[in-house]
Amino acid sequence: MSPRATASPPSLPRYLLRSELQQFLGLSRGSVDAYLKRGLIPGPDATCSVGPLWSGATLNRAREQPIASLAAVVPVDRDNGFDDADEAGVYMCPDRSAHFIGWTTPSIIGLVTAGSDRVAQWHEVRACARFDGPVVRQMSTDDAAQQKRITDATARRRNTNALTVYLLSDPLAYGQIRVGASATTGGLQRARLLARRGQKVGAPGNWLTLPTKPTTTPLPEFVLPVLDDAFPK
Repeated sequence: MSPRATASPPSLPRYLLRSELQQFLGLSRGSVDAYLKRGLIPGPDATCSVGPLWSGATLNRAREQPIASLAAVVPVDRDNGFDDADEAGVYMCPDRSAHFIGWTTPSIIGLVTAGSDRVAQWHEVRACARFDGPVVRQMSTDDAAQQKRITDATARRRNTNALTVYLLSDPLAYGQIRVGASATTGGLQRARLLARRGQKVGAPGNWLTLPTKPTTTPLPEFVLPVLDDAFPK
């Protein structure tokens, strides 16, 4: 089965200047600089008289599959409609926004419910896809069943915007988190990227070990690291 689409996916220019890279990823210049220094965005493929150039093919390859060394936590607030943890085990968010993770592809995602319970529900990412409205722009899986779950979820959302969709595993585990000194998830206003080393997520010296199989045993409380700790320059 092929993913449903109403037209051919839009083609990416062969090369992008820095300003076009920012627009393509939906990131500010400062964010692009920070992620480039930490290897979270691939370096330029070439240079020209007006600056560095990024290959569209390189950018697509860098995020077409879940990245084994990258995890993330994301705030989920269905009432506000900023993102969507679908009942079928699919997480959706804007494709181009510094407040979300749609511009990249972590291999583990912790869904953090907004409110006072401070609980993160951890999942592995089975597959991902990117859409421009109903048009499939990128799909990481050839499995027909996975493709159907992804496209069905976007159909339920009636998506008309650029969207990244992550197909999630069953929950691996649950555990309380703290956002810096905050005791509630109120401090988690945007997605946060974490390093991943096998089943450990977090940062050097501050790891949370996730199980390899689903468990109902609560994880120890975990203080979310900042970007500088998770990915030192």
